[in-house]
Amino acid sequence: MGHFRESVRFHKLKIVYIFSTAFLFGYLVSPPGGFSAECPQPRKTATAPKEFYNKGNPLSDSLENIESGQKLYQNKLKPLSCTFCHGEKGDGQGKLVKGMRVKPRNFTCSPTMKSIPDGQLFWIIQNGSNSGMPAYKNLTDAQVWQLILYIRQLAN
Repeated sequence: MGHFRESVRFHKLKIVYIFSTAFLFGYLVSPPGGFSAECPQPRKTATAPKEFYNKGNPLSDSLENIESGQKLYQNKLKPLSCTFCHGEKGDGQGKLVKGMRVKPRNFTCSPTMKSIPDGQLFWIIQNGSNSGMPAYKNLTDAQVWQLILYIRQLAN
């Protein structure tokens, strides 16, 4: 039982460390004034390599795929669910937004979301970005595509 408690404690500390590192990195490299409520949101996120940038989502926008993406977005991701930063509604108003210098992407902003190709979103989810977005390398390709399908629905 003692080993189990040690293991749980270690994993909790690991999650706190990962989030703190991502948050601090985003805070340090972000320009001041990143909390603009502008739509579209200006952003200087690095562009994905061509082989990713031009990729289209291979999954259909079926209810099943969108619902799977919604479950991932709301509570199935490690170290944090998307809602902590991007908000329950995808509006960039998550619980952790107060201390961030760069506001998380507002997925409800249709002009912004229309300007970001699926391949770019795929790349950012898997690799993170210079805005403080952590990398989610533990997701399968299918899970990333399901997340993208759900995120796209938020702008409608």
